[in-house]
Amino acid sequence: MKKWKKPLIIFISAALLAGAVLVLKPRYDAFIEQDNIETCYDAMYWTGIWYHMAIRDEKRAGKNDNEIDYPGILKTVLSEHYAASFDNNLESDDFCRGGGHVQMVIDPDTHGLMIMCSHPLHIWYNDEAVDDELLDYLEKTSQPAYLQHEEY
Repeated sequence: MKKWKKPLIIFISAALLAGAVLVLKPRYDAFIEQDNIETCYDAMYWTGIWYHMAIRDEKRAGKNDNEIDYPGILKTVLSEHYAASFDNNLESDDFCRGGGHVQMVIDPDTHGLMIMCSHPLHIWYNDEAVDDELLDYLEKTSQPAYLQHEEY
């Protein structure tokens, strides 16, 4: 009886470990995916805010809409706040932590920003909610260090 007691204990232990992995792994994957979705959207949101703050600074410096280099401003904002690399078409494969392909588009008429991520379940962002009222509020209530958010 002692000869097969040890293999039985090893078999039961292995079965319990495999069961625990099968039960916990999907929950962990779901948690990580939710974190990636939130992080991707947060990065899009802050990019929109910083982009409009930089445009506002250019206008305060006396430039009109025709003199402002909107793609240049966006590239500067991205290089100052993120370690991700973007090509000339404002596309990146390392902006989203989930691995999505991110594309940024500037509307030629309104100079509004739209950001799209190809990763499943990640949403598109547009900057319609970023207006002068929001920017004024952020300037009045936020510390400068808060507006200079860390890199993602």
